[in-house]
Formats: sequence, structure tokens, C-alpha cells
Amino acid sequence: MGHRLHVWEGPMPHSDLEAHRHFVRLADTYLGGPPTPPTEKMAAFVAELQSIWPETPDHRVPGCPWKWSAVDAASGPVWDCESVFSEWRIATAVVAALAEKHGLIWHDPQYPELKAGIRPIWDRHPSVVA
Repeated sequence: MGHRLHVWEGPMPHSDLEAHRHFVRLADTYLGGPPTPPTEKMAAFVAELQSIWPETPDHRVPGCPWKWSAVDAASGPVWDCESVFSEWRIATAVVAALAEKHGLIWHDPQYPELKAGIRPIWDRHPSVVA
């Protein structure tokens, strides 16, 4: 069991439901087929994530929270990765902070009881979506 995290470039959603729908549209396009090189913003996000949790070719670096390669999780303007359950709170906090730093949208798609408790920017600052 793990904790899924979504990051993408695009318009600011107004709600979790809108965020989920937008991510699904991007995932269908960019994650459902052959990988596309990450956009500039996404590549910068992934590079900074790698500076925190470096990966080796076999992706088994001690302390790395990802169930699969975080580098390979990016395609075009979208990133989708899953953390191991024991590290999900830390992974979510880092992903959220880095996504916002790089001007990207992040979403914690879990059921409310399983969310990390970090509110997305559209929920913290409704004026940004007006």
C-alpha cells in the first residue's frame, strides 16, 4: 500500500474534484502512452526532488520514499508517483512545497481520512482561482 501524489502544469483548479479531473485528462494524454520529455518546469521540479532523494539505476537508495522511479514518473507537464506508506507524510510535504516553488499544481488524491493534511493552494488562498 502506498500514497499517490500528482503534480502538473496548468490552470489552478477550484476544488479537489476539478483537480482530479484535470489530472486524469493530462494522465490520459501523457502517462497513458509513450513517455514525453518533461517540460522545463517539470524537469526542474524532478531535479530538485532528486537532490533530496537521489536514485540509483536500480532505484533502491536507502531512505528514498518512492515505490518506483520519481524521474520516470514525469512525462510532459505531469508527474505521478507513489510513496511507500511509511514515508507518505514526509513525501507529501516535500512534493507540495517543491511543486508550489516551481509554479506547479499538486494534488493528494487519497480519501479525506488518508490525506496528509496539507491544504492545496486553491483551498488556502481562494483569491488565486478567482
